Amino acid sequence: MPMPAYRRSRPGIAALFLGLATYMGLEAFYPPQEQLSARAAVAAIDLYRATLSGAFHAIGGRCKFRPSCSEYGRQCFRKYGALSGGARTLARLWRCAPWGPPPGEDRP
Repeated sequence: MPMPAYRRSRPGIAALFLGLATYMGLEAFYPPQEQLSARAAVAAIDLYRATLSGAFHAIGGRCKFRPSCSEYGRQCFRKYGALSGGARTLARLWRCAPWGPPPGEDRP
């Protein structure tokens, strides 16, 4: 009896994630300026700033820190690379939430 479609495994997706994790792990040995993933993250932030950021400002969404979270992320990816910069950016986004510390200056 054939296995139902919802029970079949997806080895292609697992291999894709494993390959991506391996690539990012090996890429961490390069300087941040040469990391393709760090440059892709900066490009994604630039795209966000050009498109969605204005919509969030229109409905009252503002970052409580200076520099803004997107600028902080750009600086972190450029200075620390994809893995460390990504972790620092996620920590900053967590602090920017309503339950985080009071507003103020926060440099990478």
